[in-house]
This record gives sequence, C-alpha cells and structure tokens, in this order.
Amino acid sequence: MLPICSEFWIGTIVALCEDVLKRPLHNLRLYLPYPDPGYGESYRAHFNCPVVFDAATLRLEFDAAHLYDRAPYASSLVLQKCVQSCESILAELESEDSIAHQVRAMLMENPGEFPDAGEVAKALGLSVRSLGRRLNQSGHSFQSVLNETRKEMALQYLQQTSMSVPEIATRVGFSDASNFRKAFKKWTKATPATFRPE
Repeated sequence: MLPICSEFWIGTIVALCEDVLKRPLHNLRLYLPYPDPGYGESYRAHFNCPVVFDAATLRLEFDAAHLYDRAPYASSLVLQKCVQSCESILAELESEDSIAHQVRAMLMENPGEFPDAGEVAKALGLSVRSLGRRLNQSGHSFQSVLNETRKEMALQYLQQTSMSVPEIATRVGFSDASNFRKAFKKWTKATPATFRPE
C-alpha cells in the first residue's frame, strides 16, 4: 500500500473513532512499514502519538479498554435497525448457497442479452423447476431477480454515464424505450429523468 493511502486510512480511522466516542483514543502507537521520510516529528505531531518507522507491518495500537466504550450518542433504535439489516443480508447470502446472487451474477455478465431461466438453470447444473424452487425458497423468482438486476443496472447507467434513455433501455434488455420507461416507473415510482444528476 502506498504511504499516502496508509496515512489516509489510519487518520480516517482515528478521526472516526474519536468523533464517535467524543474523546481522544488513549495509548495510541502507530507502526509504519517504510522509512522515516526525514520529517518523522511531523507525523508524531499530526497523529499525536509515537510513530515507529520501518515496522514489519502497518499497525495501529490503542488501549483495548476503548473496545468497551459506549458512544455518547448511541441509539438503541438505530442499533436494532442496523442489526436487522445485517441479519437480513447475511441470511440472503447464506440461504440456498445464495442462489439469487448466483443468478444475478450470471445476468449481469450478459447486459442487454440476458439468458433465460432455462439457460441459467443449465449453467448452474439444475433443471428449470429446481431453479424455480430454490429461488422460491429464498423469497425470489427468476423474474423478480431479473427485474431487480435490470433496475440496478438502469440506475447505475442513469447516475454514472451520459447514455441516452434508449441506449440504457437496450442495455437492460428492452426492445424499445417506451416499455423501459413503463417498467422503470413500476420499479421506482419515478421516471428515468428523475435519477439523472443535475
């Protein structure tokens, strides 16, 4: 890792921790795996801790007691929502070998010419019926995964490229822009233009 990247991420981590805890971290010590550039004291002043150069690894040490510190503005409601969200994502990743993710990955490999359920099933070594059953068990259908993939791709193209709506329609598997606009409005309750950056 380049020194500037190491320093950026270490600085960000320290600043974030201190911002959340609303106090400085104690007993900090920074180890950098490259030589002192000649102004090591500036590092020590900036990070406000001892800095060891030519270390074997990039490492940040701090008082382990901070691991048990409670953030002053902690919210049990936000924690509950975050835990629920993480558990939901984890359950989806673990369920049925993440069959929906496997299908989505195959669809995204072929933008504009998405394979049908039969082709996907064959590539996964399943019958169409088995694919449908496994998707259903994880709360999906082939069509729902296809629609979600199309929506994700369309949003990405709208927000990150200057492609026209007809071009995007083709890229996400629609033969004409009109049908794409209808589907997009059904997915997002908005028109494609709404998602274009100003």
